[in-house]
Amino acid sequence: MPVPAAHRADEPVRDRADAVGGGRHHRRSRARGRRQGRDRVVPSRLRRHGAAGARDRADRDDHRARRAARRARRADARERPLRRLLIAVLGPGGVGGLVAGALAHAGEPVVLLCREETADTLARTGLHVTSRALDEDFVAWPRIATTLDEPVDALLVASKATTLSASLERVAPDAPRLVVPLLNGLDHMEVLRARFGDARTRAGVIRVQSDRPAVGRIVQDSAAVRIDIAGPETDIPPVAALARALRSAGIETRTGASEADVLWSKLARLNAIACATTAFDATLGEIREDPSRLSALHAAIAETAAVARAEGADVDTDTTIAEVDALRGDQSSSMARDVAAARAPELDAIPGAVLRAAARHGIATPAVEYLHARIAARA
Repeated sequence: MPVPAAHRADEPVRDRADAVGGGRHHRRSRARGRRQGRDRVVPSRLRRHGAAGARDRADRDDHRARRAARRARRADARERPLRRLLIAVLGPGGVGGLVAGALAHAGEPVVLLCREETADTLARTGLHVTSRALDEDFVAWPRIATTLDEPVDALLVASKATTLSASLERVAPDAPRLVVPLLNGLDHMEVLRARFGDARTRAGVIRVQSDRPAVGRIVQDSAAVRIDIAGPETDIPPVAALARALRSAGIETRTGASEADVLWSKLARLNAIACATTAFDATLGEIREDPSRLSALHAAIAETAAVARAEGADVDTDTTIAEVDALRGDQSSSMARDVAAARAPELDAIPGAVLRAAARHGIATPAVEYLHARIAARA
């Protein structure tokens, strides 16, 4: 299968990136600034001791470990065979822009699919990514396209559920060998299988806090980013190669779990966080300060976990509550940002999917219904 080369004349966006110094070497690393000053002698009277000093040393050690891991990943990428996976990412938003940018920054061949007006902007500016999880601030230059007709090894679908049908029209049904969605909810799996077939479609989710405040500008501020892909890596050849490419880009990638576990383990967290932060127009920290709101958040987790278990997923209520309670207090949700910006929220894709599954199993979900009604009144 042909793989587009970076220097081909019919790829003006990549040519432009090479001409202006884009790609791996056109970036500003926050880590670099710290390296320039790390040998500076600090007077003893200004040094911190005790617990504060220990935290400083731990932070420095953690930063050095992450930097060493990045160097190892990139060294591994340079030693790979010339034939590499060609990945397409559908959607240049907070998730798609982050993943495409990280892959391009790591030297992986990637095509980012977007609307015409967005493509024009990205062709000029590239993707400016600020990532807490990757500990970097860089500009990446993935190849930009508005449609996908050529064969690709893997397609990562990162559009919103509200725009999925229109976005899929940009992709020829026979183009991808493997399709992995990074959407919220459940119902998109049926849509994708209808278009691309069951054999080529794998359930996937991404756990990340990432936003696109402007076209071409990605801000990722969660401590980690992780992608889960259902099923083993061995039965569809591109799965293992895709997982390796994502890991080389600094994205933790797990495979092997069942489809129910992959989808519902995220939805049990996401549904409660999205619904509570949007219904109350509050951050997690503000919700924790109000006992009645915190009770609604925990009840939504418990109800969603019960539905998940009825659907065959291994989701533990107490574990999920502990995970949510450990999140930063300033965290909100993309649904809350959508409502605040007068954009259509994923109300049907997230709580709607839970309520439909609950109805199938006869499970009562009063907290989810209450939060759903509050959001519908705001949207």
